[in-house]
Amino acid sequence: MISEVAWMGSADDANAEWIELYNDGESQDVSGWTLVASDGQPSITLEGTIGSHAYALLERTDDDTVAGVTMFMKFTGALSNVGEELQLRNQNGALVDSVDGTDGWSIGGDNVSKDTLQRSGEPSVGAWITAPASPGRGNSGVGTSSRQSHTAPRSKSILYGLPDEEDSKPRLEPALVLDLGEERTVTVGVPTVFLAKTFKERGEEIVVEDIEWNFGDGTTGKGREVTHTYRYEGSYVVTAKGNRKGYLREITDTAHLVVHVGKPSVEIVHVDAGYIELKNTSSEVVEVSGYVLLSGTSHFTIPKNTHILPDTLVRLSYATTKIRGGEVRLFRPDGVLVSVYGTPIVPTPIQKSAVHPSVQKGEPVSLGKKSATILEGLEFLDSAPEFAETASAFTNIEKPHEEDRSASRTWLWILGLIASIATAGFTVVLLRHEQQEVIEGFMIESEKE
Repeated sequence: MISEVAWMGSADDANAEWIELYNDGESQDVSGWTLVASDGQPSITLEGTIGSHAYALLERTDDDTVAGVTMFMKFTGALSNVGEELQLRNQNGALVDSVDGTDGWSIGGDNVSKDTLQRSGEPSVGAWITAPASPGRGNSGVGTSSRQSHTAPRSKSILYGLPDEEDSKPRLEPALVLDLGEERTVTVGVPTVFLAKTFKERGEEIVVEDIEWNFGDGTTGKGREVTHTYRYEGSYVVTAKGNRKGYLREITDTAHLVVHVGKPSVEIVHVDAGYIELKNTSSEVVEVSGYVLLSGTSHFTIPKNTHILPDTLVRLSYATTKIRGGEVRLFRPDGVLVSVYGTPIVPTPIQKSAVHPSVQKGEPVSLGKKSATILEGLEFLDSAPEFAETASAFTNIEKPHEEDRSASRTWLWILGLIASIATAGFTVVLLRHEQQEVIEGFMIESEKE
């Protein structure tokens, strides 16, 4: 079928006319088919095969009419600017498709802007419109027959690409369209997932993994789905470029998305034995996925895809968090403290020894069993799973350094060794003394006899 007609030529050359055909079915041999204008010029006899769902470009005079696109055939004879009817017939003479522009091409095309006459969207069902030229590829699907230029809304611009700088008319890249979703607001420090959906120009979704991302803050990524964490507030333009292997060349499309990054606006407003209450104090929905609640040595990580509505309270029960009372801290996923509620819990240290008045000095008396187990089983924050590095940076409880512990153990070992040697020496002296007494006693008994 006839999908696009550049009856007006180009801005550089009024004779740079071309006609585009589109095959919406199986591969078709069109040898012997004809495309003829009502005034007899041009009159084209086709030769060759048009692939399935492929475009065939017929260029006037030579292959330089449309730069960068290989022509299917060339033709001679000019298309009339005052109107023309084109008829496409098969080898048997049966009419396959036609374009009636006899009333001065009122159905589409503009001789001033050089926008072409084309079918919108899917060529097999699209209506005739005026839109920016798209030779050898999908039509834009956004055009007008009244010569008015349309620009895509800000939040929808990613569907069509950014507006062209010259005529501010949205364009589609050939055979590949990226969709990054709607303009969005995220929170500093919270990992954000970006997904690039990819389509053919006719709306058929396809999977393209070769996607290059630029998050606008100096960082990049690769893949169809990526995760990125913004460290600072601001508005960023996210750019994604998709690459797809075409029949003759690599096909690419670039899409853009505006991301607004706000500061954390969640705080702990109440804690009791039954629940912890969080509040979003902003006017936007806030994601709190990965935020961590800490109290003493207990911690709870808020699960993925958790959001709080604007100016809204949510309650997390003790049955879920296992946290109640005392001081509760709220950390971002990147370890930044954002809120503190309550009074800190300070563990009571165990005394090493005590001296009972009835015992001689130097004889230690251990604390009772109940007192000695005050801290038994207590693990401080720097060993908490999934949060070790962050928690250790914000706790005032410090464990002895390994070096100090090693030194203490070494001195204890040395002192123990000295004590053992001294004890052994004393034992030897005592035994020798007793042996001498036995010998002397034996000698005395012998003299008496």
